[in-house]
Order: sequence, then structure tokens, then C-alpha cells
Amino acid sequence: MKKIILPIMGFIPPLILIFSISTHVQNSDYAMNTIVLGLLAYSFMLNALYLASKPKWIDNLVGLQNNYLFHIITGIGSVFFAIVHKVVSQASGVTQATGYVALILLILIATFSMPFLNGYLKAHFSVLRKFNKKMASILPHEKIIYIHRLNLVVIILAFIHVSSMTFFRDNILFYFLFCLYTLLAIGSFIFNKIREKFHLHEGIISKKNILNHNTVELTIFVAKNIRNRTIHAGDFVYISFPNHKDLKELHPFSVVETNSYNNGIYLKLAIRADGDFTKSVLSSVVENDTVLVDASYGLIHRKLSHSKMNNLVIIVNGNGITPVISLIQNFLNTDKYKNITLFWSVKSMDDAIYLSDLDELSRIHPNFKIHIKKHRFDITDESMELENTQTSLFVILGSSVVVTSVTKQLKKIKHIKKKQIITEGFSL
Repeated sequence: MKKIILPIMGFIPPLILIFSISTHVQNSDYAMNTIVLGLLAYSFMLNALYLASKPKWIDNLVGLQNNYLFHIITGIGSVFFAIVHKVVSQASGVTQATGYVALILLILIATFSMPFLNGYLKAHFSVLRKFNKKMASILPHEKIIYIHRLNLVVIILAFIHVSSMTFFRDNILFYFLFCLYTLLAIGSFIFNKIREKFHLHEGIISKKNILNHNTVELTIFVAKNIRNRTIHAGDFVYISFPNHKDLKELHPFSVVETNSYNNGIYLKLAIRADGDFTKSVLSSVVENDTVLVDASYGLIHRKLSHSKMNNLVIIVNGNGITPVISLIQNFLNTDKYKNITLFWSVKSMDDAIYLSDLDELSRIHPNFKIHIKKHRFDITDESMELENTQTSLFVILGSSVVVTSVTKQLKKIKHIKKKQIITEGFSL
């Protein structure tokens, strides 16, 4: 139900703008359909810009995964409505010029953003993943981010495009709301950039440990007031390395574990070198490097804590194990669940990081069982290992492809209802 709130809130501003101008269109030379299409395109641009600032209230409400999904939808919507608006509209002078340039820039940004930044598409299409790897040396992630931020230029051009028409400026209520909406969206984005520049938690890499050929474990010590921010088991944080040229943009990583200290906290992250950013972390970052931390995000711990189910079944693939360890430890220590079962699929046993820790937990706690397998599980085949499915909560963590596939498998098993399934895809 909560997921519906974002679309509803996304449509409220353009509907208000459309309503405020609709009564004046009859006595003008402008067609209402042209105005509606233009305002929808502009509003979707502003929505996408606002969502890019990672609003904390949205994370608390529906999670950042849904935030980014809606960001993608509004981005695509803005391109669609802008193109149709251009097809059905006529303009000249400044209005025409700003409209043309804004549309061309918007299409170029979408062309770069969809294949390079869209984690959902990359997770589902191996062709895109291979293309990204080949292009990484020419267009690293940092440069793509800068291209994506040209959306701000598009919004300014679109604002001038509308403001150049006397009809809109003369409608005081409409133009006031139009300017207010624009200022709020741009202001939230700028405020977030200022926060990232001056108000993130600064820490250092206290330890760097190579776990296997492509995974590094970083222990980060962060002092000051981060202790006042509760980092729950299963949460993720954003980190960047200001002293490394190609690592200055924030990236999300799940927290393996946290340990409080007198004047700060230790965060342990396990980072697999899949993209250009993570490969640079593996090769370039060293102990005592400065790291900026934006903490923390995630809903998994809250959802699991509030569940009334008796048993917990966790299904993960690959590096999806990183947030799971602290979750399992937490719920074993609190006796929240009668039984906890883990299904973990890996490409090779070399990827089974922290397996010894999990084996130790299963030895100490008889109610915790672990099943590990090379390649993916077919949960319908493993269902004989599942007891009391009617009273079990199923948590699926991993790539979007795995999350979608396993969710479909679970729904085929008798007595498992949709409300018993919690998912989190790592495709931000």
C-alpha cells in the first residue's frame, strides 16, 4: 500500500499546475493538450531530480530501491511526454530554441543513463553488462554521473521555455506555483550536494583485507556523532574517497557488521570488484585513506523485527550475503525466530566469503541451518527442506534477476502468500 504513495505524490504537483492554468486556456491561443503534455514532462523532470537527492523520509517509507525505481520511471516519463509535447506544439524565438535544446539534451542524457546507470536493466540483460565493462575505460562511472547531472541544465532551459511565454507569466497563481515547485526540487538537490560536500561523516580505513581474488573487506573507523545514528543489521551506507580522483562519488554498500567504540564506530564492508568504482577500491584504496560515509539506509531490519512469523528463511546469491551475517547474528541472539534457514548460491566456493563464520553460528545455534550451492537454487526443488511454510517469513536478497526469479518460485509453493515475502535487489 505504501508503494502507491510515491506515484500519487508524483502526480499531485502537475495536476495542481494543470488545474491552476485550465480556466485561462479557453481565452488563449494555446491548446490544452499541449500544455498538459508539457507540464507532465516538466513535473516528471523535477520529480526525478528530487528523488535523486535520496530523501530520508522516502527510505523510511518504502526504501531506496523503490525510490530509485520511481526515479527511473519518472525519467522515462519525462522523455516520453517531452517528445509528444514537441510533436503537437508550435513555437518560435526563445521558446522554440530553449525547447529544442532541452529536448535534445534530455534524449542524450537518457541515452547514456539507461544503459550505464540503470541497475535494473543491467541486472536483466547480460549484453548491457558486457557493454558497460567494455566502455568503462572510456566512460567511467564518474563521467556518466556528470552527464546525468545535465538534467539540471535541461530543467533550467525548460523553465526559461515556459517563462518566455507571456500567457503563463500573466497567470499569477500558476506562475507562483510553477516557480515554487521548481525552487523546491532544485533546492533539495543543491542542499543534498552541499550536505555531501560538508556534512558527511569522515572516517579512515583502519584495515583492508583481501577476501578473495575480487572481494575486499574494508574496516572503517568513523568518529564524532555517527554513534547517535543507529545503524541496524542489514542496513547499507554510501561511501566515497575524496582523495582518489575516480572515487569521489558516493556508492552504496551493505554493512557486514558494526562495533561501537568510545568515540566512534567501526563499520565493516565487503566490496566485490564488479564495476570501475569497485575495481578501483580493490586496487587503489589503502589503510589510513580518508573515507566519507552517509549512514544509514535500509528497511530489512525493521521489516524482520516487526514480523509475526515464527520462522525465517533467507535466500541470497553471491555478495548478497554481506548484510545477512549481521541479521542472522542479531535474530539468533534475540530469539526472535524459532528457526532460521539460509539458502546461499555462489558461482564458485571461492566466492563463499564468511562461510566459516556462518558454519560457526550453525554449530553454536542448532536452530540455524545453512545450505550452500554452486549456481542458483531452485527453491521449488528445495521445498522439502522448508518446514512450516505457513508460519515462515521469506527474505530474498541479491541481484534483481535473482530476486524476481526466486519470488516466482516461492509463489508456486503451496501455502506461501505474497505478504510472507520480503525482497531487496542490489541494483541501485
